[in-house]
Amino acid sequence: MIIPLVEQSIRALEESAGLRAALRELELAARQAQLRPGEATQELTLAGLTDTAKVLVAALAGRALNRPLVLV
Repeated sequence: MIIPLVEQSIRALEESAGLRAALRELELAARQAQLRPGEATQELTLAGLTDTAKVLVAALAGRALNRPLVLV
């Protein structure tokens, strides 16, 4: 269970235009990778995030894509 205040904060982030645009790009890259197996996949770089924000965005991206992520 997520604490309601935290859930509200996460929901606000999920609904932000910047994150939605980044997730659309990730979804597009994931679809292209499925259609063209064996080809190099597109990279998406998110800059200017704090370490905490990076972890949160990665978790939201994994949930949006419904697939595992590898973070280096």
